[in-house]
Amino acid sequence: RSMAQEGFSPALCPCLSQLGAMLRAARFLPPSRPCFSVHSVFASVLRDPKRPARPLSAYLRFAKDFRKERSEKVQVRDIGAAWRNLSQEAAQPYVKAFQAEQQRYQKEMETYRSSGEADAFKRDPARPKRPLAPFMSWCMLHRKSPEYANTKMTDVTKDLKKKWDALPAAEKDQYKSKFDKEIAEYRKAMEAYKASGKHEAWLKATGRDVILAQQKHKEQAKLEKAKAAAEAAKAKKRVARERAARLAAQQKEKMKAKKLAAKARAAKAEATVKERVAKAGAAAQERLKTLKSKHESMLARQITTYKQRKERLAAAATAAQTRLRAAQQAKKSPAIEKARAAKATAQAKLKEEQAKQQEKLRQMKKEAAQKQSEIREAARARQQELKRKLKQAVQV
Repeated sequence: RSMAQEGFSPALCPCLSQLGAMLRAARFLPPSRPCFSVHSVFASVLRDPKRPARPLSAYLRFAKDFRKERSEKVQVRDIGAAWRNLSQEAAQPYVKAFQAEQQRYQKEMETYRSSGEADAFKRDPARPKRPLAPFMSWCMLHRKSPEYANTKMTDVTKDLKKKWDALPAAEKDQYKSKFDKEIAEYRKAMEAYKASGKHEAWLKATGRDVILAQQKHKEQAKLEKAKAAAEAAKAKKRVARERAARLAAQQKEKMKAKKLAAKARAAKAEATVKERVAKAGAAAQERLKTLKSKHESMLARQITTYKQRKERLAAAATAAQTRLRAAQQAKKSPAIEKARAAKATAQAKLKEEQAKQQEKLRQMKKEAAQKQSEIREAARARQQELKRKLKQAVQV
């Protein structure tokens, strides 16, 4: 509940705030909620015009005269130093004047308080008083016990809370039923009080209505300022989002163009590499074909030479056999033996020549196969190198 609506005195507000903090710490009240502070509103500006004015102290009277005697600006430390150095005889007039006015002030304050005007200014006398909660009613009966004479308020509250928790439910119900009855009556009285207009009249009589209106105006201005700042921040965020979206779209278009250019370069590089691979493969095939035809012609020549030698050896063997037959017919044994030896020699030479020609043919076939394999490996390595370069070009 707003303290301003309740009409609490500014001097009482800190005490009530401290009491509320203690009760919340003991879990007798719910957590505090933000509300406007009566102390901050009324502490420095609200004062009962009927309240007697406090007299100036001896030091302030001296300071007033000290400033009048000097035309230049006077520092506070100069006044303090002059007051400390002032003799008792010189300070006595200021002290006596203060004491005389202080006595008058105390008498006027006693009259002011006894008249009820002070209480009427602090709180509307016509305003219904809110009944105490069950725990607070119970505390009012027990906190004045002699055992709590020299105990802190916080320790008293904690101890009373433990005792209240241990209190039988039947005894608690008595306080609760009493509170329910009193709070119902209080609410009815408050409705009648608000409907009567007495509260507004009291606020106007004490000058609180002007301060509340000023505070409300300040709060409204603060809310409008906060709302305008929020709108400005919202607009700023919207502009920032639009700018970010525009930059993102531009960046996206740039990236898209870069990707298309990179894709075109990669396609061109791939076509170039494929063309080189095809050319290298065709050249390798051409070299392989040339080498194959060269080896085939060489092999054909070797075979032809081999056949000619074979024919010559066969002719020599036939001639030797003819001579052998002729010798047999002439019954010339030395000639027969010689012919047989010549035949054997010719046959041996023929076999040896055949073996050499076959070995040479095998060697030539082996060399041709090895060269063909080397050409194929070189072509494959070249193709792999071109593919690797193509992959690097695509990645770039």
